Amino acid sequence: MSLSLINIPYWHAMNLLRVPAPILKTLDVDDSYGSDIQSLPVNLFAEIAPRLCSVHLHEVDLPSWCPALRTVTKLVYSSFFPLRVSDLHSLLVHLPLLDELQVSVCDGYEPISVEQPSELAINLHVSFGPGLESLLALFPRARAVLYDFTRHEHTPEPDPAEVAATVARALHTVHSPKSMLICWQHTLYAHRSLAIVLDGRKVIEHLQLHVLRPALTPRLMESVLQSVTRLTVPEELWDVFEDCTLPPNLDVTIIVNQTVQTLGYTPTGELYLSAPSVQKSIRSLALARPRDSSRDPYWTLSAIVLQAFVANAVTPGSLQSLVLHGIVLDGHFAFDSGEITVRTIEDITYPEVDAAR
Repeated sequence: MSLSLINIPYWHAMNLLRVPAPILKTLDVDDSYGSDIQSLPVNLFAEIAPRLCSVHLHEVDLPSWCPALRTVTKLVYSSFFPLRVSDLHSLLVHLPLLDELQVSVCDGYEPISVEQPSELAINLHVSFGPGLESLLALFPRARAVLYDFTRHEHTPEPDPAEVAATVARALHTVHSPKSMLICWQHTLYAHRSLAIVLDGRKVIEHLQLHVLRPALTPRLMESVLQSVTRLTVPEELWDVFEDCTLPPNLDVTIIVNQTVQTLGYTPTGELYLSAPSVQKSIRSLALARPRDSSRDPYWTLSAIVLQAFVANAVTPGSLQSLVLHGIVLDGHFAFDSGEITVRTIEDITYPEVDAAR
C-alpha cells in the first residue's frame, strides 16, 4: 500500500500523517508549491508503521528523530535548495536499515566536516553539485554510487574541473570493468544526455555530450579500459577512443547518427561515419541506431562509407564479425577477408540504462 500527498493543505496532510499506518509500504510527500508541510512530524503515523520501507520527499524535510522511519530501506529526497548534510548525518542514526539513498538538489550541498562517518553500506544516487564531497565523505562504505548530472532550467554550466574530477571518480568505482557502455538516454529536458554503464552498473546519467567530452582524457580512458573487452560508444565520441591505446580484440558497438535527406516527398535516411586515422584491433564491430529508432524504417548506410570506415578503423586481419542493428546497406562489397559477411538484425536495447542503478 502507498500514500501520496502532493501539494495538499497542511491540516489535511497532518491528519493523515499522524494516524497509525500498519500496512503502509511507500510514502510520497510533495510540497513543491508550498503548502507549509516543512517537515514530517516527529510522531509520524503515531510511531506505528511496521511495513514502511520507502519514503519519497520533495521540498519536505525529515525530523532529526522519527521512530516510524526505523524500518525504511529507501529514502528519496529532492529539493531546489542546498541539502544540509549536517541534518542528514544526525538522521542516519535513526535509519538503521537504510539500503538506498537518492538525493536530488539544484543548489548543491552545504559542506560540513564529517567527524563520524556513517557505517551504512548503502547504494547512493546523488546529483552533481557544489559540496558533493561532503555527502560522499559521509558514506565511505557505500556499495555503489550513481552520479546524476541533470541540469535544470536556468542552471549555469558546471565547472569543467569539477566535472572532470567527478567523472574520473565515477569511472573508477567499478574495479577493472570488462564492459563499458556510453549511450543516449531518455530525459525530461530538451537537451540530449548520456549515461555510462560499467559491467551493467550505471555510474553516470544525464550528462550532456559537450560537458562529458573534455573529461574523457586519453590518460583516464586508458586507466579504465585496461580490462575492457566490450565497448559501446556514440559515434560523436569515437574520436576520443581513437587517441587511446585500447586492449586488443575488442568487441565494439558504435551508436551512429543520422542525417535525413529529402528526395521529393520521400525522406531517406543516410548515415555518415568519419573515417578515423588510427587503426584498432577490433574483433567484432556493430553499428547501432540510437534508442527509440525502431519505430522508423530501417536506415540506409552507404556501403562505400562503411568500407572506408572499416579500412581505416580496423587493424587488418582482426575483424571477425560485422553486424548492423536496424541498418541496411545500399550496395554490396567484399572485405579483404572473404569470410566476413555483413548481417542486419533487430535494434539493440539497453535495459541497464533505464534501471535505477
